Amino acid sequence: MIFGILKLVVLVLFLYLVWRNLRDDYKENELIDYSWLAVTVALVSGRLSYGLINWGVWNESLINWFSFWSNPGFNYVGAVVGLILITWWNCRDKEWKLWPFLEKITWIIYLILSLLMLGERLWFHAVVFVIAMVVAIQISGRYRAFVWYKSGKRGFVFFFVNLLVGLMLALVSWWLKDGPIVIIIYLILSLISGVGLVMLANDEN
Repeated sequence: MIFGILKLVVLVLFLYLVWRNLRDDYKENELIDYSWLAVTVALVSGRLSYGLINWGVWNESLINWFSFWSNPGFNYVGAVVGLILITWWNCRDKEWKLWPFLEKITWIIYLILSLLMLGERLWFHAVVFVIAMVVAIQISGRYRAFVWYKSGKRGFVFFFVNLLVGLMLALVSWWLKDGPIVIIIYLILSLISGVGLVMLANDEN
């Protein structure tokens, strides 16, 4: 019950923070539309990915797939992937620049994840996401001073923080003995983020 209330609070918090922090750069009505769409897609993708990964858990009835309260189950990695994909689609549709937009919401995403992890009592994961949020806030606007980051383009925060998160989650998974597959997934996330960061750093267009 308490965790259910926390989820509702987190949902409202995401909607508010996206509107509050990006309203000066984007049309408010388009931001509100994006926020609701992002929340919806994240919920659906997180639910579906959990059901697919744990195939058979809800196969008694199709309704069970959508019964969030009576049949709990959610995959946060799937939710984040869904969020990023719908953000890409929305930026393309609205002709917004993707990397600057993702950079601005990175700390919001990790704040939300840290609160959800606290609700799940996944303390190590919560600490990782709090660190990610703090790093995202601290380096925002400062990374252009890095000599090796030649292009100075926005998107640094998104790639750098995800690189860091991938490494930290891999370490946490190793410590908790989650298995090699989980560790590999997080390392792949970190690798992809690192490659993206290097490509962005050397992008002269």
